[in-house]
Amino acid sequence: MVGRKEKKRLLRSDAQRERKILQRAQLFARRLKPSILSSPPQETPVQLVSKQCPLKGCDSSGHLNGLDQRHITLSACPLYHNASPQYWRQMREREEGIAPSEPAFSSADTVTMSPAVNRSSHLYTVREPNLEKLASSVFIYQFRRAQQKLVSDVEREVQEHLILCARLRQLEQKANPSTNLLSDTLAIQAGTSKEIPVNNLRAIVFGEWEMQTWYASMYPPEVACLPLIYICEFCLTYMRYNIAYRRHRLRCKRKFPPGNEIYRKGTLSFFEVDGEKQKEYCRNICLLAKLYLKQKTVHELDRVPAFLFYILTEADEAGCHIIGYFSKHKPEEQDCPPSATYNNLSCLLILPHYQRKGYGRMLVEFSYLLSRLEGRVGSPERPLSDHGLLLYQNYWRWVVVSYLAAYDLKEINIRSVSEFLGVDVRDIVSTLLDLGLLKYIRTEYYIVNDKSVFRRILSEMRSPDESRRIDRDLLHWCPPKPSLSANTEAPI
Repeated sequence: MVGRKEKKRLLRSDAQRERKILQRAQLFARRLKPSILSSPPQETPVQLVSKQCPLKGCDSSGHLNGLDQRHITLSACPLYHNASPQYWRQMREREEGIAPSEPAFSSADTVTMSPAVNRSSHLYTVREPNLEKLASSVFIYQFRRAQQKLVSDVEREVQEHLILCARLRQLEQKANPSTNLLSDTLAIQAGTSKEIPVNNLRAIVFGEWEMQTWYASMYPPEVACLPLIYICEFCLTYMRYNIAYRRHRLRCKRKFPPGNEIYRKGTLSFFEVDGEKQKEYCRNICLLAKLYLKQKTVHELDRVPAFLFYILTEADEAGCHIIGYFSKHKPEEQDCPPSATYNNLSCLLILPHYQRKGYGRMLVEFSYLLSRLEGRVGSPERPLSDHGLLLYQNYWRWVVVSYLAAYDLKEINIRSVSEFLGVDVRDIVSTLLDLGLLKYIRTEYYIVNDKSVFRRILSEMRSPDESRRIDRDLLHWCPPKPSLSANTEAPI
């Protein structure tokens, strides 16, 4: 048997023995190299991704502005627009007489990104549609020149590149949430904080329809970060959650646009809304239009008051459902004499679920009717989109050929035709050239006056639906007068 004192002595000796062993281990550890005990964690290999064009098969050479030798965005890619870099360079030199300058982008410019992201799957493979057979060479040249002016804005090009990088950043965070290399690089490039606003909006619920979006809009960050938002089809208020949307639909008292109904034919109506009197409503419709129009820029609240909005609706027992709209500058906002050509249409939108039903042509015809009543010759604001170009070409062909088919006199003046139709002379000339009806003989231009040719052209074109035609007798509208006060109340 071991006594109590002997047991305490043994415990003390065991503790001393353990203490000595620990001291020896620490002494041995000091003699070792620090790299053996604590090797630094291995860093994730960083892959350098060059700033290059997102179009598959493009080497980033050339630029749409005709000046730079490299590009990094799709809008500045000559290959995407089906033309060589030399074509755009010659256009720039011809129009402005500017020699090519030093490249704005260097091939050494890179951004860091985790190697887990496969960028090849996000390259674009579809190019711009071929426009050669859509219009005359003169009209296409003007359209190309307008495209070149748009991409001359370097700030817009940098913004487009940052959006592309932000999408890659999202993919990187999904693949490896611990890495934040790309966000740091983007913050350095933008000169701001590390938080880069990313538009995640992919679809909207509009009334009974759920529609995918085509482009990004300028909704607030707390709304744009969501993949799906809800928009009231009557007051255009946007909401983040379905429960708020359902409650709003029960409480919303708006059943038609907040303006004057100036036209009604059957269930179709036009409402004229003043952007100065209904700022919030007009700003919301501009935000909605930006989701489906690439070049739509008029969404700022301070610019909305300068426009008039003409909204096309279809009525049923629930209310007046928006089909589309077009906007135009107020006459007093355009610095041009009454006899000069002015923009009778700035923006046109047909919602996706109403497209390909003849409503676009109806909006164009209505805009020209208003121009004729104002005693002005109108033309759409350039540049036109691909769909807008086709829409206007079909309308110009129909009205010009229909006028010539019914014209019986031997002599004709293009300016008189322009005043009668309300169409700009340049648009009429481009239409005649496109149809081969304008001939140059002995220093003078002549219009081919062949009724059989006119009938053949009209038969080949699809006749507009009678329900989509504008009836002048159903329009109750007078040309707007310059407003004397900016603080007038909105009509109810």
